[in-house]
Amino acid sequence: MKAKLSIFAGLAVSGILVYFAFRDIDLKNLISLYSSVSAVYLLFSGCAVLFETYMRALRWRLLLLPLGRAGIWSVFKLETIGLALNNLLPLRLGELVRGTLGGTILNLPIMTVFSTILVERALDLITLFIIFLAAVMLDRTGWDFRGFGVYFWIMLGFFAAVMVVLIFMDEFLSHKNVSNLFLKFPRSEKVLRKIALGIRGFRGFKSSAGIIAAGFALWLLDALNYYIFIRAFGLHNVVGYLKSIKLLFAGALSVSIPSMPGYFGNFEFSLAKALGIWGVPQAQGLAYASLMHLTAYVLVTVIGLVFIYQAGHSIGSLWKQFKDKI
Repeated sequence: MKAKLSIFAGLAVSGILVYFAFRDIDLKNLISLYSSVSAVYLLFSGCAVLFETYMRALRWRLLLLPLGRAGIWSVFKLETIGLALNNLLPLRLGELVRGTLGGTILNLPIMTVFSTILVERALDLITLFIIFLAAVMLDRTGWDFRGFGVYFWIMLGFFAAVMVVLIFMDEFLSHKNVSNLFLKFPRSEKVLRKIALGIRGFRGFKSSAGIIAAGFALWLLDALNYYIFIRAFGLHNVVGYLKSIKLLFAGALSVSIPSMPGYFGNFEFSLAKALGIWGVPQAQGLAYASLMHLTAYVLVTVIGLVFIYQAGHSIGSLWKQFKDKI
């Protein structure tokens, strides 16, 4: 029942935002704006999306390396499958499928694979906040965050503290007093130790540097994709690369709230409103957001579906297998 309510809430939120985003938009004008975009920009965008996905796969592989060898191609396919299923199935089911298939294909404990996915999400939050704060400090036009910076630093400190706790989880659990405490809860200790395995990639300097560098690279590539479409719609005199990072942050926030699969409605509404702060007309902002969204959605979903069927699965079979686990 809870899962069904969450699905309904996501559909309702997205439906409402789609309505408010497009209610006063002339369809012919929107199509005209789409047709003004050169196909070259779509090609550049596709390359940026693929490189970003590769960086996601590279980071995940570095997190998995202390647990066992994982080929970059296998990890890339799993990463793309997860993203594609998030586009097609509710409740971010793609992450659940990615972790489960990853454990099977890579011959690793499923709980440990999920711990690396948890670490990925924590790294995404920390990295995105750092990039956003840097963009705000370097370009203060349009969005005035004076007086709010302290809250961002508090959140950043919190996420960093969580990462430190995870990194030293093994030492914490091995402490005499803690280990004695867990004598009464052996299953809990086993789960925590498996979770701690997900952060072992940070134990070496080279692997730590690689994980962090890949994390920054993937978000900067994502921001580059935003800027490619800014150029495609001729908005580069108003919105530069730093503002594209701010748009990226707005887009990331929009997909963090309940939505339909693919995050339609949330994404378009948020980006159009954000662009409006810099004087971009509503129709142009919506054309920008929706075309960028559709380009990445179609590319990732099609490639992910190919990998799903290559692995001997289908959308229907995966839904039947995992729907009762959410």
